[in-house]
Amino acid sequence: MEDAKGAFVNESGAALIKKYSHLNDELFTKDGYKIYAEDLLERTTNPYLPDTIERGGRDPVRKVGLNDRIFGTMSLALDQEIEPANMALTAIAGVAFLRQRAGENNLPDDLSFEDWCKADDTEIEEILHWIWAKTDSKYTTELIKYVQKAKERLIKSLD
Repeated sequence: MEDAKGAFVNESGAALIKKYSHLNDELFTKDGYKIYAEDLLERTTNPYLPDTIERGGRDPVRKVGLNDRIFGTMSLALDQEIEPANMALTAIAGVAFLRQRAGENNLPDDLSFEDWCKADDTEIEEILHWIWAKTDSKYTTELIKYVQKAKERLIKSLD
């Protein structure tokens, strides 16, 4: 939960605040965004408001698209000179989720790896390039490096 809060408040939130503080909207202040984030995190973990991982992870190819939810937010953070290390944990989770459902997401056989923990940096880079085939970003290389580091960070946390 601390990683999620770090990603939400200190990375995506900080980037949004930095970019939109000129609007003078309470949401785009440190306190305003913190209240928003805490409320949203509380709702997403409320057992009386059930939501499945399968629903949340639906259409992983789109969600890990270069300009979509995860990597789009990471790029916004980089634009605002904020390191998206916790968001990268979400990115590697998205890649792992995609891999678990390789067949239904039309993942080519040569990009399939049995266990995301055992995937090497080249395999992660190749799968991201496949997902991002028709898009480009000035941060492509940097984003891939963040995901590779996040994989190592997750592996260490499992030990």
